[in-house]
Amino acid sequence: MQTAVHIPRRPLVRPAPYTLARLFEPCQQCHDNARLSWRLHVYKYICWIGAIICGVASAVVLWSELVMGTKLNSPMGALLTSVAADSQLSSGAISFFLQLIIFGSICYVSLCTYWSLFRINIGWAYTLQGPHMSPASSLIFNAMYFSRLQFAIGYNFLLFLNVER
Repeated sequence: MQTAVHIPRRPLVRPAPYTLARLFEPCQQCHDNARLSWRLHVYKYICWIGAIICGVASAVVLWSELVMGTKLNSPMGALLTSVAADSQLSSGAISFFLQLIIFGSICYVSLCTYWSLFRINIGWAYTLQGPHMSPASSLIFNAMYFSRLQFAIGYNFLLFLNVER
């Protein structure tokens, strides 16, 4: 009697479908290396530079506030008058740099003011909570003070320029 020899069949191997994940698989290691380099090296220096810039900006704002009531020139006013008096630039470039300096300084002062306003923790009724958790009274309270402070910040900025013209 002959016995039948069973030859196992090899399963049919189908290639994996080409998906975006498989297409960008070689780039994943490059992305991971770039992310690791960012976290270990670059991010630390960016934070240091940002801290130095914010520290200098805070010192200039405080110095300008201190000399607001005196006859001394504030550093912000001196910076703006020196840019305006620069004769090497065209009038369009002068106005652009003036607007850039003014916009940046008002944004910095506003950011410092509103950041502390929105961090006030008076109680549940007046603090901003997580997404969709703030009560209506809290939103109205913060919007009211936000709109009140914007004009005071603009007027204070004009005062601490402390220039004659």
